[in-house]
Amino acid sequence: MRVQDLVDAPRLRIHPVNNHGRDRPVRAAQVVAWGDGTQKLEAHAVLLMSLQGRPPAQTTDAWLAAELARCAAAQVAAIVCCLDGSEDHVPPAMARAAERSQFPLLEVPASTSTNEVEQYVALAMQREELHELQRSTDILTALLQAAGGTDPLNKVVEQLARIGHGAAFVYDLSGKIIHSAGTGPARLIWSEHASVSPENGFLRIGRWTAATRRIARGPDVFLLALASQQEGHVMEVAAPALEASAQLFRTISGINSAAWTNQQHYGQSLLSVLRNGVQPSRESRLMDQLAPYGFATGNTLRFVVLGGEVEAYPHRHQDLLSLGLDLGLGLVLAEHYDLGTRPLLHALVTDASPLTGWLDEAGRTHVVGVSEPFHSLTDTPGAYQEAETARAVGERRRAPGRGYVVRMDEVGLSTWLKARHAGPQVAARVAREIAPLKAHPQLQSTLVAWLRHRMDVQATARAMFVHPNSIRYRLHRCEELLDRSFQDPAALADVYLALEDDVFWHPDLGANGHGSTL
Repeated sequence: MRVQDLVDAPRLRIHPVNNHGRDRPVRAAQVVAWGDGTQKLEAHAVLLMSLQGRPPAQTTDAWLAAELARCAAAQVAAIVCCLDGSEDHVPPAMARAAERSQFPLLEVPASTSTNEVEQYVALAMQREELHELQRSTDILTALLQAAGGTDPLNKVVEQLARIGHGAAFVYDLSGKIIHSAGTGPARLIWSEHASVSPENGFLRIGRWTAATRRIARGPDVFLLALASQQEGHVMEVAAPALEASAQLFRTISGINSAAWTNQQHYGQSLLSVLRNGVQPSRESRLMDQLAPYGFATGNTLRFVVLGGEVEAYPHRHQDLLSLGLDLGLGLVLAEHYDLGTRPLLHALVTDASPLTGWLDEAGRTHVVGVSEPFHSLTDTPGAYQEAETARAVGERRRAPGRGYVVRMDEVGLSTWLKARHAGPQVAARVAREIAPLKAHPQLQSTLVAWLRHRMDVQATARAMFVHPNSIRYRLHRCEELLDRSFQDPAALADVYLALEDDVFWHPDLGANGHGSTL
């Protein structure tokens, strides 16, 4: 209730002495003795103060101003002066002091006892508490019903937006929107929250009022925001709605964490069986086990190996699983460890249109090797080796600290051969092939540029800003140093294999530019 509600109660016959603070909330009624400065004052209480027996020293302007300042500091809602039969109104000095302090001052006739006012306030508080309890129960029931269906987190956010008559958003700590429902100023809410205060509270953005709350889901922290153009409504429902939503988010996160652990173990088991080889007689049974992951008989499949700095992205595994689910991609993804190697992620995926988007996202952070398409689970071991080969190509081709995607069906034969037979002996043989050029960096860079430009002397000369005859001369010097003729296809193939990675990363075109193949 508010101060105005006391004035509007006919049975109390309370009369306002001034018009200040009518909207102040009232949470209790407290009887105090006039001038008792030792009594602790309750916040948001109306002070029921008798005027009987007040000494003259406590009616001076200075004393009254100090007493009202003490009430204001304690967040007292209002003072109700209880008149006795000898006075019809509060003393003029007190009325003047309250007006100067803009403090709400009321008076009640002797016919209304302080006990009546106390009981009225107490009953009003009980009614409000029951109303708030019922409202909180209704909110929790609605959110629980939403959480009971499929995709519970999004459903809870949608229900929260309906409860608030507006919009609801969940942000991660970078400001990225994880879940949203309804239409509202999502970016402005995040910007205002980040610039004003990291604590929970209300924000005002134009005609919108937003309430925010930080929530923890497992190891991560998120911001939950409820926004509406109905300021009074959102301020009433925000506290119970956000608290219930936060509790549900934590509960759902715990359930998902357990399900995630089970899925991880089961996914690792399935992929291990498939990598080791499947007998044709078991293929149908395994396909049934893959059905919950979005696979069906007749799907075209690919095997995927994700490498790079996997350990630097501890939650990336779950993010990629969630993305696959959102895209409708058949996907089994699990961590894989070999002794002495960095952790990898292995995946079996359906070769459908959503795969491109999933690979693009995975390639932002990981080196991704993708096998050629296959149709039978019995072909998985070979597809796994292809994906590993593609990943090895990607590890050589990627920029430091960047992801990269290599599809085996897009890899050229020379790259495939070199990747399949990578090792110290091959590396030594490659080094010997071009060793004479190491002392002549200008000649080697010219040969690389010439190969990059499809052996076009004119294009190479333009790229290097030299005369074509200079290119021809340098190529002739390379032939002399290597004791090989570039007119000989076998010799040219050897040189290309040895310089392939340099050709790929030639600076004037950049990685994977025109005229090159993987």
